Amino acid sequence: MLNAVLNRKTQGILRQDYAGEFAGYEDSLTATVFERLFYLSQPRLEAIFDRLLQDSGLDGRAADLGALQDYKFWPIWSTKEPDIYVHFERADLVVEAKRWDGSQQQYFDQWAGEIQAWHWQHSGRRLLLLAIGGLPEYDVHHVLALKRKAMESEAFIHHGLQTADFDLLAASWRQFALIIREQHENPGLTASDKFILKDMLSGLRLHDINTAEQRSFSQLYDDLTRLALDISDSAQAAFRPNSNKGYFDAVWLQRTAAFRPIALSHFKGA
Repeated sequence: MLNAVLNRKTQGILRQDYAGEFAGYEDSLTATVFERLFYLSQPRLEAIFDRLLQDSGLDGRAADLGALQDYKFWPIWSTKEPDIYVHFERADLVVEAKRWDGSQQQYFDQWAGEIQAWHWQHSGRRLLLLAIGGLPEYDVHHVLALKRKAMESEAFIHHGLQTADFDLLAASWRQFALIIREQHENPGLTASDKFILKDMLSGLRLHDINTAEQRSFSQLYDDLTRLALDISDSAQAAFRPNSNKGYFDAVWLQRTAAFRPIALSHFKGA
């Protein structure tokens, strides 16, 4: 279905003028990306979760979770409905996804209710809560501070939740896209993993998530310098004087004035 949407082959299912309309759909984004995530090989899945654990300041590795055994989108536990429930061999993962990075859409009362509902269904196992999107900050220090604030919140106190009841992972959709891009560029990928990661990146872009490589300031400076030189060379070539004339071309001099440095007299002030 993803490739039918990308190539506008959904006549009779979707309108043909839906370009850009997927950007705001949280559930479509979540399903498109995560259902493909679960198709990856175990080594590739572990590599992605290693990054999520590391970026959230948690010790241990994804291999500690064990093999993926089952998953379910939008399970209903009493009155609670998390976005995804993931069952690993030695731990469970609950995903709460919000569409927008950089804005506050994640709420402690929703987390507390879903954690409590999970305990009623699956007590005795390790639980990880992944909050993707819906937060103003995602750095390690913010994630660690966010869990402390959650434990002090009225909702967590009301449900009697303890610090050891769950581990918190948090990532922006942009961070997640960079992790997927990094994995896609791994030269040791199997063909099937490469195709799945390619589709994940396409699904992210369909929902207006930036998947471009993250560049440093020095790289951007070099790029802009090369671009400026290319523009200058192209412009001067386009306006080069006619060598067949055999004499000075005053019109060319006037047309290319904008591409030459201007000497300014020193300003001495009053």
